Amino acid sequence: MEKENLSSFFNNLVITELASVLAGPLVGNFFAELGASVIKIENPKTQGDVTRTWALGNEEFDDGISSYFSAVNWGKKSITLDIKNRLGRDVFYDLVKKSDVVITNLLPHSLKALKIDYEHLSNVNSQLIFASISGYGANNSRKGYDGLIQAESGLMSINGYKNGEPLRIPIAYNDILTAHQLIEGILIALLQRQLNGTGTSIEVSLFHGAISSLMNQATNYLVGKKVPYRAGSEHPNISPYGTAYECSDKKEIILAIGDDQQFFKLCEVLNIKELASDPRFKTNDDRIKHRQTLIELLKKTIKTWNSQALLDQLHKKGVLSGKVNTIEEALKIEEAEEIIINGKTSSGREIMGIKKSIFQLNGIGSKQNLLPPPRLGEHTIEILKEVLEYSDEKNKQLLEQAAILET
Repeated sequence: MEKENLSSFFNNLVITELASVLAGPLVGNFFAELGASVIKIENPKTQGDVTRTWALGNEEFDDGISSYFSAVNWGKKSITLDIKNRLGRDVFYDLVKKSDVVITNLLPHSLKALKIDYEHLSNVNSQLIFASISGYGANNSRKGYDGLIQAESGLMSINGYKNGEPLRIPIAYNDILTAHQLIEGILIALLQRQLNGTGTSIEVSLFHGAISSLMNQATNYLVGKKVPYRAGSEHPNISPYGTAYECSDKKEIILAIGDDQQFFKLCEVLNIKELASDPRFKTNDDRIKHRQTLIELLKKTIKTWNSQALLDQLHKKGVLSGKVNTIEEALKIEEAEEIIINGKTSSGREIMGIKKSIFQLNGIGSKQNLLPPPRLGEHTIEILKEVLEYSDEKNKQLLEQAAILET
């Protein structure tokens, strides 16, 4: 295989994104960040991606673009295209011919009915990588939303306090996880295509992703036949780990004590060495058995400390601990600022977001050359003319037949 510059490889990739909300667009956003050309297809009849309207308030909007939409859609070009329209579907097929990857989260039966599933598209482009996201798998036609998946996968049953109600994690956890699983699949498929020249189909589901994420909680049941339960922030296998402890200045810290040596150092800093030799807390197994008693004793002691003074001492001793930050505080941390994109394009439009390719890889991607989140159909005519080389007459026909929407 001829050696190719990695940066050029990503710059030459064309990704067609037929997806909305979070999981699919996050995948497209990742590749846009690495330099790929990402064409986002939006339905003109529904005014595009529904998250364009998911704003906290009217003051958040900028040209009809919400912060939610902005989170995963900068770096892309938007084309309005009605794929149910015969002419629109032909345009889609022409885009597929030019594409390396198609990302979609349309329901499996809809893909087949519209003749845009892998079976049909592989005949249009034999080297195509078809990457699809479903709610529950290719054989289940149910729509999947993160809140439902968190409930049905068992995640909500272990999130919350023992005597409280099940809680949803307040981010679209399963969308984000599933997106990264699909990213992994696409990268492997691209490598496979480099080796043998063939395309392939990849399918991931929100439900399978959620089940796979249960990790030790699932194996606690599979091996020990113990059903995990809600235990607040505490870790089921180690203690003390996860509880928020309030300090004298009303700030909260958490501890992440993973072994007996760490626990001894914690007691040393807190001037309660006797706890380290107490038979109830001497080993991790002991601490789990007497977890609540230990938490109450630690709360009483930690309450007398200033948060920063205590953290300084704990960090000095190598005791794993940290402050419970607000989102605002977290985004102001130096390491967080390294992956925040906050700037303006040459046209004056803002780009604000968090990098998805957070690894450090020299020469791949650029903060400076990214496109702002696109307005609905902002690049429709540009793509038809420059990518597909359509004539003005053909574009006019598409408009007249409502296959596209002029914006």
